[in-house]
Amino acid sequence: MYKNYREKKAASKLGALQEQKVRLVYFDLPGRAEHIRLLLKVTGVPFEDVRIKFEDWPALKPKTPTGGLPYLEVGKRRIGQTLAITRYLAAQTGLAGKDNLERAMVDSLVDYVSDFYDPVYTLVRSKNLEKLPEYLNGDLQEKLQKLNNLLCKNNNGDGFYVGSGMTWADTRIFSLFDAIEQVAGNHKFLSSFPKILTHYEKMRTHPKIIDYLLERKGGEKLAQLRRQAVKLMYFQISGRAEYIRLILEQAGVPFTDVRLTGEEWSKLKGKSPTGGMPILEVDGQQLGQSLAIGRYLASQTGLGGTNNLEAAQIDALVDYVEDILNKLFQLQAATLNNFVEGDLQGSLKTLNNFLTKNNNGAGFFVGSDLTWADLKIYSVLEAVGKVSGTLDFLRQHPVLMGFYNRVRDLPRISEYIRNRKYDRLSMMTLKQLPVTLTYFDMRGRAEFIRLILAQAEIPYTDKRISSKEWPELKPNTPNGGLPVLDVNGKQLGQSKAIGRYLAEQTGLAGKTPLDKAAADSLVDLSEDLINDLIGYLFNSQGKTLEMLPEYLNGKFQTSVAMVEKLLVANNGGTNFLVGDEVTWADIMFFAIFEAIELETKSVDFLKKFPKLLAHYNRVKTFPNIQKYLAERKETEH
Repeated sequence: MYKNYREKKAASKLGALQEQKVRLVYFDLPGRAEHIRLLLKVTGVPFEDVRIKFEDWPALKPKTPTGGLPYLEVGKRRIGQTLAITRYLAAQTGLAGKDNLERAMVDSLVDYVSDFYDPVYTLVRSKNLEKLPEYLNGDLQEKLQKLNNLLCKNNNGDGFYVGSGMTWADTRIFSLFDAIEQVAGNHKFLSSFPKILTHYEKMRTHPKIIDYLLERKGGEKLAQLRRQAVKLMYFQISGRAEYIRLILEQAGVPFTDVRLTGEEWSKLKGKSPTGGMPILEVDGQQLGQSLAIGRYLASQTGLGGTNNLEAAQIDALVDYVEDILNKLFQLQAATLNNFVEGDLQGSLKTLNNFLTKNNNGAGFFVGSDLTWADLKIYSVLEAVGKVSGTLDFLRQHPVLMGFYNRVRDLPRISEYIRNRKYDRLSMMTLKQLPVTLTYFDMRGRAEFIRLILAQAEIPYTDKRISSKEWPELKPNTPNGGLPVLDVNGKQLGQSKAIGRYLAEQTGLAGKTPLDKAAADSLVDLSEDLINDLIGYLFNSQGKTLEMLPEYLNGKFQTSVAMVEKLLVANNGGTNFLVGDEVTWADIMFFAIFEAIELETKSVDFLKKFPKLLAHYNRVKTFPNIQKYLAERKETEH
């Protein structure tokens, strides 16, 4: 887990600090405490952010460690002085540097930049901001030149200020420039130093710093929203509600995600605010219309931009991509490819160019920080990917693809994606697309795929070829083998890969990440059974059909015993192999057992496993499976 003793020791110190009661005491403003707040957020140390009123300061002053603020309280001990606090936190959280030389270099840098902000602070206090440009374009530029030289000496300025990883010198410098930007309104003072600017933007897009900035901008409004009862109502798809879910997740707002069936919606519709969904409910008060909801949440969470101009740019972008979403939802399957390869590319080029003009496309669409426009754009791109079945439509727009990955990898967003509910949009789309399954005229390795398609009610062409046709077809298959699934002109090979894709698209993969992993594990377990069975049925791999009974009474029994044990471990074995809903693992084992039953005209091979036999018979009675079995073409194997 740890590369060396030093990393293990650093992790131990951080863990110890995270378990302590930590309080930071300062005035209700950024000031000298803001870098400390940033460090605590970035390193994941829980703390109480105590903000005192100026009128309470005289009474508190004699009780402080050094007669000033901020001070940090760790357990029963107090530490005063900003740099002493941050140096302590850096040492405890692994941000001080890897060795004594790095620590000394970090200290030197921190001391050098510590007075960068002092002239700005003086101008703010004296309300003499008209002199700010003079400092930013004069003395500060000389200081930045020296800083730039120091940065460029470390990995040519393409990483961090010291060493190969982030240190508190990086967070300190970021915090200082962020403070100057708050006063100046922009970071043009860094424009003459692209390496410094790139480092600043990289720090600003660090996932934990994004969270920190969001909480800072949201302030009390965000804190209040997190305390309120929030409910989002929409259909059982991502649709127009998905970006709202992303806003709530990114802002750390707990909410109830209500997914309604069509029948439930028909009963509720007359009571909705605007006769449609999504509907956001906050402490019992309802708000309709997707964009109105997004705009409201942005205003409450700090995702609305830093000024009126940014807010207007955000609105324009949101309206622009809403048009893309509207066109997407109105498409028929026959026109999807034309849209994705035609009109959509022009829209994506516009977005790619817009993004590139803002910080060279290295961050987000508007300003320096994440906004609701970014989450809206991400959700639209994701919807196109779900409908088209691929993200290939982004390959001509690398800056936009980088943005997509950047948003997807934000900790709160990636956590939501891993755990979110199954999106019926995927299956609805698949039902509209032309789907062809190509295999030999037999059940074989394709049968469980046909069963998945039957269970999910996906229309498809069951293309069965003869052995004479195979040599001519083989060079045109993705992996030189069958089965092959073709979805709207895109081919996928390998039976398990096809099964996993269809399971994901149809809600048969498992409800939770753990369920999905368990289903995958069971399918992997089935692989040996399938290979053995193919060998006996087709007289290959040194096996013959006459040897099948011996196999079923021997090695097979050991493998099946493991499956029954897993079945019983899931709610006593009275329902499914994984979770509380059917998965592709259930269908896979049904297909294996049915193949044996058809060959042996018996289910005696399961007589020692009553739970598994009951499971097999239960799957056989699923209406869609029953219908498929009754209508399928009879073949020898």
